[in-house]
Amino acid sequence: MRDIPPDSDDLPNEEEMGRPVAELRELNHEARAGFVGRVISSLGRRTLVSQLATFSWSVVWEAAREILQMAFSLFEFERSDSGKED
Repeated sequence: MRDIPPDSDDLPNEEEMGRPVAELRELNHEARAGFVGRVISSLGRRTLVSQLATFSWSVVWEAAREILQMAFSLFEFERSDSGKED
């Protein structure tokens, strides 16, 4: 995001932008103090919650996978022991 408004030379002409967008060019208002900071902190909070939710679900699936691996390894061990008994 640019803090400095673009020069008039940087902006496309009216034909490229279309009539409604060209009219909005005149409605340039400065954001209130702290607006950008609030937006950034809001995005940061949402990102943090998203990452925590993803992490919590991945932990559940990894724990379930480890438990299943342990259970299957116990059954494989018992089968291999029963085959060796003679």
